[in-house]
Amino acid sequence: MKTIRFITQLFSALSLLTILSLNSFAAPTNVGVSDQKAGSVLVFPYYKSDAAGNDTRITISNTGATTTRVHLFFVDAVCAQADMPICLTANASTSFLVSEMDPSNTGYLIAVAIDENGCPTAQNGLIGNAFVSDGTYVGNYGAEAFWAYGLNSEMATCDTVNMIATLNFNVLNCVGTGLDALPSQFVAEIQSPNDSVGQKLVTVGLTGDLANGVVSTGAAQVGIGLAYNDLEKQGSFSSSPWTGACQKSFIIDLRTPRVPGGLGKLVGVNNQALIPSGRTGTLKWSVAGAVGLIMTPPTGANKWEGIRTLHKTNAAIGALIIPATPASCDAVPTP
Repeated sequence: MKTIRFITQLFSALSLLTILSLNSFAAPTNVGVSDQKAGSVLVFPYYKSDAAGNDTRITISNTGATTTRVHLFFVDAVCAQADMPICLTANASTSFLVSEMDPSNTGYLIAVAIDENGCPTAQNGLIGNAFVSDGTYVGNYGAEAFWAYGLNSEMATCDTVNMIATLNFNVLNCVGTGLDALPSQFVAEIQSPNDSVGQKLVTVGLTGDLANGVVSTGAAQVGIGLAYNDLEKQGSFSSSPWTGACQKSFIIDLRTPRVPGGLGKLVGVNNQALIPSGRTGTLKWSVAGAVGLIMTPPTGANKWEGIRTLHKTNAAIGALIIPATPASCDAVPTP
């Protein structure tokens, strides 16, 4: 009965999340999720390791005053996950290479503060960062942190018999109890694809059932996206550029996303590009619950490169079911 109730609550939350995400673009709201604060849940939207030597170094720190157990979930691009607990004493940090934990894989990491029973707990002292070396994509970013408001039971519903827990992302505008709501609208500031070749957008879904590898399409674009240049000229685009399942991405190029006149100037064609060389612009789109990155490689004479988290301008409620397994600090790795 408990499991049925969890699933009912989950799908009710997902239905409301979808409705909210389908709303027209409204004025920006106070989205609580940030890569510049601490929280009880951290999300690292991108990591990679492969035989060619590409790798990612991840660091997680406990800035709190008490020992904290942390459940790590390594989720690959097709939603398969591997998990393990670690233990961080007060003010301790741990760093590891993804090649040691999830070798020859591309994915994202979710870190959740838990108690000895594996149930999520409000321990708002976790921070983290990742250094990515993936071919021409080289840089670092801060983990997105979700703050827990109120009691542990408001942050998550935990079933110790079936060993699952449901994270409640339901605090809008930093008011209420539970975890910060999920970002549902992004704005990315981009360079002209004529000047910066290979700009990549990555989003990762945070709704569904991670315990059974069924994470929803929270990372996918919902509805129509908008593109603007620095003179406020506008075009719109569909969700067709996105590829992937739990982790979605696309490369921005002269024709992608598809807008009238092309996003960039085509060689030998007198097209009215939206963002030709020397110009900048923004992309705005909605999702059904995700966080993400924009990854900019160095190309030619363009030196403006790096990796940064996406700007979040709206949020909606959602839920994520995760495994909840007991974790004793005497039996799990420590820094």
